[in-house]
Amino acid sequence: MSFHEADATEKKRALWIVGGMLAFGLFVAWWFNRWLGQIDVLLAGGQRELAKQQFDLVFGFAALVLSVCLLSLSLLCIKHALEVLKQQRFPSSNARLLRRMTVHTGDAAVKRGRLNLALAVIFLLSALASFPFSSFAGFLKL
Repeated sequence: MSFHEADATEKKRALWIVGGMLAFGLFVAWWFNRWLGQIDVLLAGGQRELAKQQFDLVFGFAALVLSVCLLSLSLLCIKHALEVLKQQRFPSSNARLLRRMTVHTGDAAVKRGRLNLALAVIFLLSALASFPFSSFAGFLKL
């Protein structure tokens, strides 16, 4: 039984990435909350049409962010799956791990690679399904 050792610098890098994503997520949540507060003010002032336009913009932006995140996750899964399938080794030899893992080879690795491809397809289909609701799709006139 062989092991793929953890990368000592990867924990620090992962912490920075997660912290940055958390900060970005909190900013976006604050921004959406503020934007929705402005919609409430418009509704209270009787400006329903403008409030609807603003809500469509907020919803479209949220759908666009969701599409981009799902597409990125799909591409990451495809990259990882192709490496695993090519090497018939899971985790792939150039994977940077947070913790020590047992190396799987042959059929066990291929199964994991195919599972990763299946997840990539699910994420990609989800991204494509949410894109028509995004603000950007309005510019493309889908």
